[in-house]
Amino acid sequence: MDYSAPDGTKVLVATPNYMNMFNAEAHTSHVACAMAWTELGIDFTWSIIGRSFVHFARTQMCHAAVDGKFTHILWLDDDAVIDPEILPRFLTHDKNVVIAPYCLRKMPYEIGVLRSDTGDFHDHTTYKNLTLSDMDQGLIQVDGGGTHCMLIKVDTLHKQG
Repeated sequence: MDYSAPDGTKVLVATPNYMNMFNAEAHTSHVACAMAWTELGIDFTWSIIGRSFVHFARTQMCHAAVDGKFTHILWLDDDAVIDPEILPRFLTHDKNVVIAPYCLRKMPYEIGVLRSDTGDFHDHTTYKNLTLSDMDQGLIQVDGGGTHCMLIKVDTLHKQG
């Protein structure tokens, strides 16, 4: 992939890891990503917080991103197997939040990205998971999703409302 990181881009790759363990496939994927991102010249730091509830680990990582003057947080679950091209592609989109679609771990294995028919953020009953027919369209507007593989701009942590 031909990629040039925007000047000043500094990414915190944030991986909560409650059990303090990685499966071999995820670990191999993460090492491959680190090698590829280094070759591409992306300034990143990988942070893994184990033995802490996920919501506490995420809060710690948000504080670290703000205090460390990072521009982005790439939330990456400890079992996420990703293509190294995801981070540079996400950065190229220059959006506040970009979510990679992924299959949920339990039946019926729906896609963990949500869209609302009404656009009412507060009415959670209107949220529907994306389907396979929603895939392969490039970047699309969604209303929510999980942090399995999600890039956010750190500036969004300062916004209210």
